[in-house]
Amino acid sequence: MMDDIEMLKSWHVRLRSVEKAHFRACVRNRTKHFVLGGFLITISSLSVALTGEDISKALADSPKTKYAIELGILVSGILAPVLAAVVTFFGFQSRSIEHHHAAAKYAALKRMVAIAISKREHLEADDQALGYETLKQACTSWDSMTAECPPLYKKDWPEVIEYEAEMGISPNRSTAML
Repeated sequence: MMDDIEMLKSWHVRLRSVEKAHFRACVRNRTKHFVLGGFLITISSLSVALTGEDISKALADSPKTKYAIELGILVSGILAPVLAAVVTFFGFQSRSIEHHHAAAKYAALKRMVAIAISKREHLEADDQALGYETLKQACTSWDSMTAECPPLYKKDWPEVIEYEAEMGISPNRSTAML
């Protein structure tokens, strides 16, 4: 059976690894948003530019060039709304914000657990009840955050487990509760 300090330390490791995973998910979603959004802007601008009469006439010296311009207009006309739909449907920007907020919440709880570890190591036997209240509060906060925060995907968990293993925490021990 693990003692309180050991349990808190394993919680601290789990909170740190989940915090990092949420920050990575935030960056990944933000990158997708900017890349797809930038590509969408480029395609839309290209479509508008190619439909301009002056440009089309200037570039259409040969039938091959005219065909290429018409094909470019067609492809960009199809791609622009598809990219807009992808960016809107997947909501990478809002998912990035959600993961950022989740990471910040896990960081705050991680600091609370770090303070609890420090206090717990210095508590006298008659002050143990105060320590248990802190542990209960941490459990309640963690449970509500887990319900509120966006999920981490399967690809995020190997890094979480790898970090915990580096810190000497097995997956079963890191989730131990009171």
